[in-house]
Amino acid sequence: MSVLHSALTFSCLVFLNNFCETFSFEAVVVEYAANSNRFLSPDERVMENTKNYIEILESVTANKSIDLIVFPESTLMYLNSYDSTAVVIPPLNEVVLCNASAQTYPKFLEDFSCAAIRHNTTVVINLTEKTNNCSSEITCEDIYYNTDVVFGSDGSIISRYRKYNLFGEYGKSKPALPNISVFQINNMTFGIFTCFDILFATPAFNLTKQMGIKNIIFPTDWLSELPYMTALQVQQMWAQELNVVLLAAGASNPAAGAGGSGIFLGKYGPLEYGLLATKGTKVISQSVPSGVESNDVNNILTNNEDIDVVAASLDSFSLRTDPSIKEHTFNVLDTSLDFISKTICHEGDGETLCCNFNISLGKNTEIVTSDKNTYTYLLATYTGVRTYCGFYNGAVDSCAVVACLNDSVESCGERFTNYSSIAWPITFNSINISGSFIETEHKIQFPTSLLSSIRPLPIDQYSWENEVVGLNVVRTIRLRKAQDRLLTFGIFGRDFSRDYDPHPRQGQTGNLSVLHSVLTLSYLLFLNVYCQQLSYNAVVVEYAGNTNGSLSPDERVMENTKNYIEIVESVTANKSVDLIVFPESTLMYMNSYDSTAAVIPPLNEVVLCNASNDKYPKFLEDFSCAAIKYSTIIVINFTEKTSNCSSDATCEDIYYNTNVVFGSDGSIISRYRKYNLFGEYGKSKPDVPDISVFQINNITFGIMTCFDIQFSKPAFNLTKQMGIKNIIFPLNWISELPYLTALQVEQMWAQELNVVLLAAGSSNPASGAGGSGIFLGKYGPLEYALLDTSGTKVISQSVPSNIENNNSLNNILSNDEDIDAVAASLDSFFMLIDPSIKDHTFNVLNTSLSFTSKTVCHEGDGEILCCNFNISLNYKAEDITGDKNIYTYLLVAYTGIRTYSGFYNGGVDSCGVVACLNDSVESCGRRFTNYSTIAWPITFNSINISGTFIETEDKIQFPTTLLSSIRPLPIDHYSWESEVTGPNVVRTVRLHKSQDRLLTFGIFGRDFTKDYDPNKKQEQTGNNRATNSCYTVLVLVLCYLINKLMVSNFR
Repeated sequence: MSVLHSALTFSCLVFLNNFCETFSFEAVVVEYAANSNRFLSPDERVMENTKNYIEILESVTANKSIDLIVFPESTLMYLNSYDSTAVVIPPLNEVVLCNASAQTYPKFLEDFSCAAIRHNTTVVINLTEKTNNCSSEITCEDIYYNTDVVFGSDGSIISRYRKYNLFGEYGKSKPALPNISVFQINNMTFGIFTCFDILFATPAFNLTKQMGIKNIIFPTDWLSELPYMTALQVQQMWAQELNVVLLAAGASNPAAGAGGSGIFLGKYGPLEYGLLATKGTKVISQSVPSGVESNDVNNILTNNEDIDVVAASLDSFSLRTDPSIKEHTFNVLDTSLDFISKTICHEGDGETLCCNFNISLGKNTEIVTSDKNTYTYLLATYTGVRTYCGFYNGAVDSCAVVACLNDSVESCGERFTNYSSIAWPITFNSINISGSFIETEHKIQFPTSLLSSIRPLPIDQYSWENEVVGLNVVRTIRLRKAQDRLLTFGIFGRDFSRDYDPHPRQGQTGNLSVLHSVLTLSYLLFLNVYCQQLSYNAVVVEYAGNTNGSLSPDERVMENTKNYIEIVESVTANKSVDLIVFPESTLMYMNSYDSTAAVIPPLNEVVLCNASNDKYPKFLEDFSCAAIKYSTIIVINFTEKTSNCSSDATCEDIYYNTNVVFGSDGSIISRYRKYNLFGEYGKSKPDVPDISVFQINNITFGIMTCFDIQFSKPAFNLTKQMGIKNIIFPLNWISELPYLTALQVEQMWAQELNVVLLAAGSSNPASGAGGSGIFLGKYGPLEYALLDTSGTKVISQSVPSNIENNNSLNNILSNDEDIDAVAASLDSFFMLIDPSIKDHTFNVLNTSLSFTSKTVCHEGDGEILCCNFNISLNYKAEDITGDKNIYTYLLVAYTGIRTYSGFYNGGVDSCGVVACLNDSVESCGRRFTNYSTIAWPITFNSINISGTFIETEDKIQFPTTLLSSIRPLPIDHYSWESEVTGPNVVRTVRLHKSQDRLLTFGIFGRDFTKDYDPNKKQEQTGNNRATNSCYTVLVLVLCYLINKLMVSNFR
């Protein structure tokens, strides 16, 4: 009954999950004017704004549930807040500040925590964050960041983004590396950046182009600028070009030119937007489609605004003017002509941009009187470097029709001060503007349009086109509907390769610093392109942890730390290494709840090397120093300890299985807490998947650990949703026949997801642990290893940074291993056996036939899986002698639920040819104990196995293969195919090269809708945790003894 209840519960959750993902999420963005009452202290202003924010939250959640609410930049506290209002924020996902009764964090953070819980929503705010950088216990420096903070519905802070591209903001610090910030709501991934970031590649393109994130949160305090960069104009053009959902929440201060908020659905345009004429609050609440790809949401904004009324209300709205406008090459539009065709070119910084204009217009001179002003239109072209208010210099490309006060280009981007005095005699019937740009990652172009109401044109009134011609791309914008209130229409582009910071660093002055900046950026750009085209140097380590019982736990950790660092020193002796990955649970025991469990510092903040900080253990300091000394990134795994304090008197220690990434600067740049625990009693599972990503040389890496590879979270969050192509995988994998030995799993997973997998395994053959390698997706392994005795194996390779359609990678592994010698050395390597094997439907392979064609079906949990087998073989009876054992091969099929050693139950589908000790299915997945006694009379010339599966995000299939050497088949010895037929997908694995040492060949699939946890959740502390750790060891020992006993019985 409990199994049925669990299955029904999970089916319901899956249905709801799919339902929500298919349709929408409820989002609110708020345009808000900060309280600027000078008679209030800074802290009082923050509390007043907090009260207003929470009142808005209460209002929007009064009649419906809200998934997400976004508040603007710099409206909770002043943009330049370096007083008592600047705050330290707690570690992510750890501390629920609501009613915490602790004085560590300010009251307003507690209020937001409580509000998020009370209204069951995710809340995004922006504030000034304060951290401390202490070079010693005596010398500390306060560091301030412009930070977005995300409160989850559980009241904890689930994400934090520190603004990377500062707009002046003197006194604020720019993070040393881009703070790539992502989080999830209902299986949808969101990225965050702030205001000025939208004009740069980093982190905007990291999130969108590299990681494939389709929902971007954008708190902003944007100061609008004519003619190309008013707030709504920028928001629409950016979302359209990147085709993402943009949730923009803007600060309202019309006198300063600040305002503009909206929800934009990529190429489908805005759901709703607003730009207030006076300081105030505008709440935009919408049901947002969860995906804008191929979504029928055309013409979604019904805008009934009176354009002249809106425009007149904005007379006093302050608008800056692009300082580069005076340098544009231009041609005055001759309005006496009905049709104009012009090409206008501009040369700047050694580049030439030519823009083609084709314009059809009408003119009504009757409405022009002496008391009316009329705009003059110029056709303008520009390529070059402009300043952003002196804070930064950036390169732009532009082709546009712009409204000007007269025929002087210096008057463009200016407005007549009284809108009621303007006449609009010119109607543009059509405008076609095109330009040719070099096709490169360092350039981007947008469609820019602006009406007199300081709104962009409705997105269905123009088209935006792209045509690649050789090394160039031709971008064309076309006006589709006649327009007579036009301020701007054209193309606006950015060229990041020419950007530089005009402010000299200390010790640099004048033109020398500018030259230095340009040369440095050019060099970095060259290195970036060069490295991305080629490779990065990676090391994965198979390692046996020190188990010396005469040492204390702390002494073992320090001994393993010394060994790790000696390996780092060795591999970096003759070449630079970008990344080195150590295994799971070899630095300290998997179940470490003693003094070795460590608290880790906040990410990117503390360099532990020589810090003399007693809060953190010595081994972390050693790794920090090693990362700096050898200029490499180091990934280690250990037991992390945190404290959950409900009051000053009551605290509980919480333990996680945690991967930590040390950057080459010695700080911890990423942290991943294992989500899918394999037993590990006493360890906690994070409430939500701990999505962990970081970058090396503009290449994005994700992390997961061991048992995670069998589940959709976080594996598919990283790969399928975020598009990450490099996965770091520390593991302590216990191999299991016939489908789940370590290298077998690593190859099939990397192949199906087509990603680079950097797998570092612990070495303990007696318990079945081992298996490490570097796998290049569908191209197979660069190198792998499985040690027959406990020890260390270092795999060091140059890894291609891009494996997409890289045909130079075919047949990359040259494996000269003697398969029989390797297999014989693994006789004593312990293997678990799939407990569901006894439930498989099977057919014994008739080896007297040279060709076999069979369909084997299995019914389980209300589903039927039929597997089709077509096999060609040779049988050499003369190879068999009386003292030899031979494997019997069974054709097996299974769909149902299996247990993972009692720790978790998961849905699986399998079709396979498997080696068995005899013709009983219970003997499958077992090996003869002495490899030298085995004869191999059967040669498989070809095997074709296919199965039909429902095509859904909740199912996945892999090609599973295994030789007697406990290695998978070389990837060029078989093919793996997919054919979608209606709602189903047919998966086929084909053997292409004869094979006579086969243990497994087939399809292994997972069905996540059938997963459930069979164990009741219990609080585990003290002796209870120690007892469960003993049970874990006892279970493994019993599995080992039963395996030995059953193998001997089957012989």
